Amino acid sequence: MKTKILSSLLILSIISFSGCAKRPENIKAIDLSNTNYLHYTCADIDSNLDMQKNRLKKLEIKQNSKADIDAWLLVLSILPVSTITGEYEKEISDAKGKIETFRALKNKKNCQ
Repeated sequence: MKTKILSSLLILSIISFSGCAKRPENIKAIDLSNTNYLHYTCADIDSNLDMQKNRLKKLEIKQNSKADIDAWLLVLSILPVSTITGEYEKEISDAKGKIETFRALKNKKNCQ
């Protein structure tokens, strides 16, 4: 009986750990082509860069909250909530990708 319980707890722990939300700093930017933005002026690039930075800050706060909750639930051996409610990984990856794209385009166009 003890072996069965321990096995079940081990399996639950593995499943729970794999379902934990990532920290924002561990989420990579997606690769984006700058083709859609080549017609942007330097002002357009700056405006969009600021918008994506603000978006990323808000998403990072939400993602960190999910990761914190998951960590506590994991300690309590409960299924992480992000497994059920989702997380913001795709949106963070998108925002980071756009920030990198706008920064590269800003350099390419010699914007100040």
